[in-house]
Amino acid sequence: MDLSCDPGFVLDGDTCVPLSQCGCTHNGNHYSSNQTYWADESCTVQCVCEPQTHQIRCHSDSCGPDESCGLQDGVRTCMHDPKHTCMYTSRHVITFDRRDYDFHGTCRYQLVGLCGQNRGLDQIQVHVQTDGQAVSERVTSWSM
Repeated sequence: MDLSCDPGFVLDGDTCVPLSQCGCTHNGNHYSSNQTYWADESCTVQCVCEPQTHQIRCHSDSCGPDESCGLQDGVRTCMHDPKHTCMYTSRHVITFDRRDYDFHGTCRYQLVGLCGQNRGLDQIQVHVQTDGQAVSERVTSWSM
């Protein structure tokens, strides 16, 4: 693959563009003209490479109400963050991480709990008691 450009052109990402359309460099990273990106790990500062000035312009911003900041394919982005729901019937549970479990017998099970002390997190435990019979198909759900 040839990575050289004709005279008067420069490599912008993987494309040769006229020098007047060259992108921007910020904190050692190259950005194409009009490319937007999150400048921090919590998605509170969004930046764009201005095509006319080849300068980075940043502003305060945030992810939407049903989104969380994370990495997708190595790029920081706002990702859809659906409500996490746990559903329980008389002998069947779908957990917050969408795993299915069947319970038989007459036991008490812990559905949710913290392992050890975690600074800044409240202690929480959710237990269910099974009666060993599937006569009632009452569905109970929790959202977090």
